[in-house]
Amino acid sequence: MDNRSIIASCEKSYSEEWQATSEEYDKLGVYDVSLAQIEGCSSVLEIGAGSGIPLSKMMSTGFRVTSIEENNSNFLKICETVQKSGLPLKAIRKLESEKPRLAEDNLVLANFITDPRLHDLVISHVGFDSIICWFVGAQMAMHLKEEMKSIGYTERQPATYRSLIYEKLFSETSEHLECGGLISLIERAPETEQANLNQYALDLATDHDFAAQGLEVQSIEQIPIGKFSEMNGIKMEAFKGDELQKMEPDSFGLVAIKIIKKC
Repeated sequence: MDNRSIIASCEKSYSEEWQATSEEYDKLGVYDVSLAQIEGCSSVLEIGAGSGIPLSKMMSTGFRVTSIEENNSNFLKICETVQKSGLPLKAIRKLESEKPRLAEDNLVLANFITDPRLHDLVISHVGFDSIICWFVGAQMAMHLKEEMKSIGYTERQPATYRSLIYEKLFSETSEHLECGGLISLIERAPETEQANLNQYALDLATDHDFAAQGLEVQSIEQIPIGKFSEMNGIKMEAFKGDELQKMEPDSFGLVAIKIIKKC
């Protein structure tokens, strides 16, 4: 199997797993809770469309959305889902020849971290008063890493997938956020004390130099959701020493972080 086939197989497997997870989240009301985090906003840049369920919900409730998705299997599935719903969405596969529609909804196939054209051709033009980055994993799915090793992938510590996303988001993408705009981060994690959450927010602001970027953490909270062992789909992962292992806590919640761009 050549490299392109391996990557396509990995993307398809991950897409199927995330679809199962996303459907479970929807049953638990996770996306309704998530949408409440951006109440009062009107135009959204979504980093990672995933299953497309949040995108469809935002579009159907009046948000104008430009969503970025790097997984081709997810991209195709979202196009099919949204088309069935009758919602008007422009799907962009090739940035060189297709432009996003201003003041309308767009789905862009691109790698947020590595595609140098994305900010110039899309993000700097569409305009948005909020950025959402919801449920981005700290690492790729386990099976994905194992298959990717055959084409030279190695685990990067301490730089994880999520931290690479955040670095790009805070250092570059936030420049295009409207004054007074909101960045909404939502992560899943085992339940913990508020003091630990406050420390995490402080570390996030320090590590990414929020002061220099004109950003400020407005709030951080944990919202209990349910028993992790009862869910289908992708499980949480964490490092135990140098070994990445699955986590199956008794219960988990959403860590919801609101960050404001100061004027």
